[in-house]
Amino acid sequence: MINLVLVRMSCILLVIFLFCSFSDCLAQEENSSRPVYLMEELVVTDSVRTSASEMSITSDMIRIQRPASSADILGGVYGASVTAGHKNSSEIMIRGFTSRDVLIMVDGRPINEPYYGKIDLSTLGVGDIEKIKIVKGATSVRYGPNAMGGVVNLITDESDDGPLTDVRLSAGSGEEIRTNIVHRRRMEKIGYRIHVGRSTTAGFPLSSGFESTALEDGDMRNNSDYSRTDLGVKLLFGPRDNSQWRLNIGGSHLTKGLPSSVYEPRFWRFRKWNRMSANLDGEPIRTQSWKVKAKLYADRFQNELVDYRDEQYDISNVFWISAHDNRSAGLLISSSYFPGGNGVSNFGVQMRWDESRRQADSGYNWFINRTVTTWVFAEHERSITPNLFLRGGISGLLLSYNSWDNTAASVNPSFHLEWLFGGNTITGSVSRVSRFPTLHHLFSITSGNPDLNPEWAYKWEMSISRTLFDFLDFSVTGFMNQLHDMIYRSGRLNIYNNVEKASLDGVEISGVVQNGAFKLCSSVATLDAHDGDGKKLEYRPAWKADVFFNYQIISTVNFYLTMRAVSERRTEINTYLDPYHVENTGLLFEVKRNITVSFHLKNIFDIDYEEEYGYPTMGRTVLIGLDWRWSRN
Repeated sequence: MINLVLVRMSCILLVIFLFCSFSDCLAQEENSSRPVYLMEELVVTDSVRTSASEMSITSDMIRIQRPASSADILGGVYGASVTAGHKNSSEIMIRGFTSRDVLIMVDGRPINEPYYGKIDLSTLGVGDIEKIKIVKGATSVRYGPNAMGGVVNLITDESDDGPLTDVRLSAGSGEEIRTNIVHRRRMEKIGYRIHVGRSTTAGFPLSSGFESTALEDGDMRNNSDYSRTDLGVKLLFGPRDNSQWRLNIGGSHLTKGLPSSVYEPRFWRFRKWNRMSANLDGEPIRTQSWKVKAKLYADRFQNELVDYRDEQYDISNVFWISAHDNRSAGLLISSSYFPGGNGVSNFGVQMRWDESRRQADSGYNWFINRTVTTWVFAEHERSITPNLFLRGGISGLLLSYNSWDNTAASVNPSFHLEWLFGGNTITGSVSRVSRFPTLHHLFSITSGNPDLNPEWAYKWEMSISRTLFDFLDFSVTGFMNQLHDMIYRSGRLNIYNNVEKASLDGVEISGVVQNGAFKLCSSVATLDAHDGDGKKLEYRPAWKADVFFNYQIISTVNFYLTMRAVSERRTEINTYLDPYHVENTGLLFEVKRNITVSFHLKNIFDIDYEEEYGYPTMGRTVLIGLDWRWSRN
């Protein structure tokens, strides 16, 4: 199976390079100015240079691939994998760390819901996303206690100098319809931006190779429909090119089915899934030597999960209706000091309050639990010489839950070095990171353990990168993560405990070829994930390969191809999922200067595969899109 995957991917790559060779004379280089991103700096403060463990997904890649949600685009990040399981939620793992160890942010605002400590990526649309930043490796002390496995920051567009209105429409398999409308305007020192999104589908088709079971006959996946509405309003205060204050208000409303395992019956639906948020941030002090930044945010997440008695999904015939009402609020104050030369010192304090309200069934009492998390950090970075860069910092973390008598604390240092030598860039980093227990870990009726200790890990990373021939960027990264006091349970009804340790070690090799009108990104990542007894951890692939190819055939026609191959994975019942490969492609045609039509084919070879046991994934699908940009000019 693995040989078939590699042979097929090699053949496709060969076709690409031959196509490039014969079509290069038709290519025209596209030049475009990029906006300045300031929103994310309110979290990562200021930096002399980007860390080697950081990568970005640009707006061009998002626009070209037209993903349905952030889950679709993040699945192609090397060193990361996205799975969908028993609650039909898409969750990301980075270098073997689970989704609750990965900090998910929107414009620097953390959105991991407090009870389970994670977020369903399929609920995060990308209609107004300008850039996605991913931080792997030894993350900075600035991110706090919930970024042990990495950081994903979705940065919304704040430009106000483009077309007055953008409209994006899509329709595809499974009666899928997507609509995204963005309206923007600038009036002297005040600007606004409004985004409205709507996505609906009757469900997704399974591969023609899927073998029917008593619970799933194939064709359209049972109970896989969803409907999502997004609304966001952004106000910008200050000069056009450098707004000092920003206010974001938004929310999402979702209803969706949760397909059962193809082997075990279950009839669940999210009857209600609502998220509301508000975020105010800015720079009250901005001088040549000092910047003081502030962020204040609030978030509320509500859902109702209905367990029906049969596949009729009749609301008058249910077992139970559980409800969650999670609320969070936070404050960040940070400062950056520029002592002169090539250095910057960052200091900050953050406080976050979380509350979880849970109701097991209608009419039952509500369980209420709260936590307060506080952390302070100090970090300095400097270019010692033109060829040597250093960054070092330390953070102190404190968790209190239900009362100040229940606390946990941690101190985490971090050190990063970068050396330019003989045309090579060599980086090394080491850090201690920690992760406090979630409210589910502490207070779940079936699995909670209030005596849990925080997880913590030592993270090491070493990489070397080099630019060859002015168009090839190549890098090799090795990493080791030694987890201690890992919070784990052997089954969903067992009690959480701190196990002795686990190891997440691997190597990532990546290359980017960009020359004129074409761009080729490829990577291979390996992972050895096992517990202290040497047993492999669930759903972590031993290797994963990704390819993204983009070619501007002529000035008005753009072609892309993505490929992904994933090794076998161990399940929670000690079986193994087969390795799989999946390819997506598409063409974009610029009909007029302000109108683009696109055609997308997902899962070209109609591969039947699973990301979690008993949950087959989408087969071959077609999507047709239309982009219309309107301006008064």
